[in-house]
Amino acid sequence: MLEIREQTRLPLGKLLRICRLSIAHRLLRSFVTVGIIALAVAFLASTLTSARLGLAVRDAAAREAHEFSAYSRFLAALQPWSGSAAVLDWAASKQDDAALAANLRSWGSGIVPDTQAFQSRAAEARQVMDWFQVLPVGGRVLLAENRSGTDLLDWLVEPRNRERFATRLANMPSARLPISAERFDLMVKDWPEFRGRLEDLRAGRSRRLEAVALGFAPRKPEQALIEAAAAGEAGRIFADVAANGLTISEPEQAAITREAKFEARLAAAFVWARSPGVRSGWHAEFQQDFSPARVLESSVGSPRRIRWIAERVGGKSAGFDEQEFLEVGARFKERRNAFEATRDLAARYGEATGIDARTGWLIAVSFLVCVVGIANAMLMSVLERFKEIATMKCLGARNETIGFLFIFESLAMGLLGGLLGIAGAFLFAVLPGFWIHGERLVHAFPYGSLAEVVGLGLVAALVLSGLAAIYPARVASRMAPLEAMRVE
Repeated sequence: MLEIREQTRLPLGKLLRICRLSIAHRLLRSFVTVGIIALAVAFLASTLTSARLGLAVRDAAAREAHEFSAYSRFLAALQPWSGSAAVLDWAASKQDDAALAANLRSWGSGIVPDTQAFQSRAAEARQVMDWFQVLPVGGRVLLAENRSGTDLLDWLVEPRNRERFATRLANMPSARLPISAERFDLMVKDWPEFRGRLEDLRAGRSRRLEAVALGFAPRKPEQALIEAAAAGEAGRIFADVAANGLTISEPEQAAITREAKFEARLAAAFVWARSPGVRSGWHAEFQQDFSPARVLESSVGSPRRIRWIAERVGGKSAGFDEQEFLEVGARFKERRNAFEATRDLAARYGEATGIDARTGWLIAVSFLVCVVGIANAMLMSVLERFKEIATMKCLGARNETIGFLFIFESLAMGLLGGLLGIAGAFLFAVLPGFWIHGERLVHAFPYGSLAEVVGLGLVAALVLSGLAAIYPARVASRMAPLEAMRVE
């Protein structure tokens, strides 16, 4: 009587040892497979890493510029708004919720809306206006007769115009709304009411600013603020402004005070830089066109220029402080660099998250090539191991065991390739990033974002290698032992 026993289950440790020996035995093909995975993951990781580093540096530069521009923002806040678009810009900007609510209550009709909802509606309107403005001229003419700003939203309120806009937009695949179609329709329908709210705020703020101006009279606001900051009484200025309906958050007050003090120091340094002796001899001595800003910036790190300026203005006997001049010049240069970096980085990175459409297609193609390459290598491994597979089956190995061996081998090589790809991506993205962005990247290094890149790279490597191994593993597990034994 024939006795059929259940196939033997190999221990996990033994299966892993068999996989390791198989990878080592076919070392050259394993290296090729690992290299294919490493290249695909490196392409993905380097693209994301470069973008994350750029965005981190952009945000850091924007924060620096925001701090440096606090004084000028305060003076701009004392100027009346020119229209609803200016109110939108203010409402959509990031600001303290308590200050926003206080200003809404002071300027508006007394009804305080949900500040987050108010900001969200303003941001959506601003997004649509900005999106339409960057479209090609032909597209703007076709969609809305080249209207712009709040005129575009006013025009869209008419149902006939909105229907025409939607129909023509549907025939322009390259032009996509920055918000969902549902949110767009709701925003346009609510625009008349919302614009009325904006105009109410603008009129109320204008009335409040008249009271603020009277509080500064007869001095100008900048003069009063600089004098108060120098005397340590800037809080009184902000209290008076708040009493007249312009609330400023405490962090913003601190930044404004700091920059107001620096403006006083900068004005004093410019007086020395504009002195007749410096002005008349600058070009002859240094072969540079004269400007107070150039004198101030170029003196940083140049003892020779500082000594020359001191001689021209009379030195300590005339009240010239070399150390103060150097400190003001260094901060002035830092501020200008922050503004320039913010502009350049915003133009380079914008609001990108790291992968545009073209790069996405390239990554998809590299992944497809990776999967095909791994699958081809694994199929070759199956052909080379016909007798080995047959022998294992004859000794009691299950179909699941054979499939597991091939999938695990592929995953192991995928993990190794993913690690190598991520290491290569960091090498070719992080080092140039430090070279380009320098100290700003050191302080703003996005550890959390790069940890996400590492996780995404490893997941991509394992998914690619696992998908590529499914068909070869299926072929190997379904192989008939007797036919495999006949293969020479």
